[in-house]
Amino acid sequence: MRVQHAILFAVSAGVSISCKSTNSANADARYQAWCLSAIKEEAASHQNAILVLIDECQYHRSDLSQNFKGTLVRSYKGNWKAGEQIAWSRVVEYVPDEEPHLAGTLEFILTDQHTNGLFYVDVGDEWNYQPEFDRALQLAYSNNAK
Repeated sequence: MRVQHAILFAVSAGVSISCKSTNSANADARYQAWCLSAIKEEAASHQNAILVLIDECQYHRSDLSQNFKGTLVRSYKGNWKAGEQIAWSRVVEYVPDEEPHLAGTLEFILTDQHTNGLFYVDVGDEWNYQPEFDRALQLAYSNNAK
């Protein structure tokens, strides 16, 4: 397991990576730089780096999973095309009593999969949308973005 995955697992505890701001401007700048570096490094290690609009999200208590359906907004790297439908799943540590409303939000997915079926997304391969991540991935893969 790569060091980033171990760190990201500890940070994310089974949810997508958020890289939110901290109180200190200096710490925030360093943390944001680390997040940008981490997402670019993770994207480089996968065949596909994509931006997805979440259409549906369902928790499953029986197997502690969260299933998503979405529409591909942008492909930075790989064979996915904008407009394609996508379905993915991730493991969660618990199912909250009140499920957060995730439909309508954007997420980056880094994967080696391109399928019409449901596929599993590992911890560290799913990141909450942030404009600076979008810009960084567009610059890194400007010849490939679709």
